[in-house]
Amino acid sequence: MKDFSPSDIRNICLVSHQSTGKTTVAEAMLFSAGITTRFGRVDDGTTVSDYRSDEIERKISISSALMTMEWKKNKINILDLPGRPDFIGEALCGMRVSDLAVVLLDAYSGVEVGTETVVEICDKYKLPRLFFVNRIDREHSNFEQTLSQAQESYGNSVVAAQFPVQEAEGFDSLIDLLSMKKITFLSDQSGKTKVEEIPTNLLD
Repeated sequence: MKDFSPSDIRNICLVSHQSTGKTTVAEAMLFSAGITTRFGRVDDGTTVSDYRSDEIERKISISSALMTMEWKKNKINILDLPGRPDFIGEALCGMRVSDLAVVLLDAYSGVEVGTETVVEICDKYKLPRLFFVNRIDREHSNFEQTLSQAQESYGNSVVAAQFPVQEAEGFDSLIDLLSMKKITFLSDQSGKTKVEEIPTNLLD
C-alpha cells in the first residue's frame, strides 16, 4: 500500500451489541475495496478479523482486529471490536484511538443493551458515531422501526442517510438521500453496485 499523509488517514471502529454482524461487515468492506478476493464467513472460520483458533471455534470476536484498505484516495484503518460484555475493555481501547464509531443495529432487534453501552462510551469521549442498520436482508427485518428506536433513544439528530427499497429476501437496493440516487447491488456477488436516478414512484 502506498504512503498516505496524516490528513488522508481515517481510523474507524465497528461496535455494537454482541452478534450483530460486525465481522461480516468488515469482510464486506475489504471485499468491496478489492483487498480480498473472497467473502469470508464466520460460520466457516474464514474471516480476516476472527483469525484466532478460539474465535474460529466459538464463532465470536474475542480480541480487537485491525484491517486496512484504500477507499477514494484515503487510507481507512478498520477496527473490528468485540461485542460481548466480557470483552468491553478491548472495545474501549479500540474506541479511544478511533476517529469514528460505526454502531451496528440489527434490523430486527434494534437498540439493545450493548448498543447503549457503546453509545455511552462515545458520549463520554466525544467520539462521533453513525448508526449502520445491518441484516436488512433477513426475515422480519424492519428498517423504519429500528430507525424509530434509535431516534427515541438518541434524539432527532439521528436521521437516515439511506433507506432500503425493499427488505428481507427482496433487499437489493438503497435510496441514498445524500446523492439522491438509487444504488443497486449487482446479483453476481462481485460487491459492485449500479448507480442510477431514483424512479419517480419512489420519490414520494
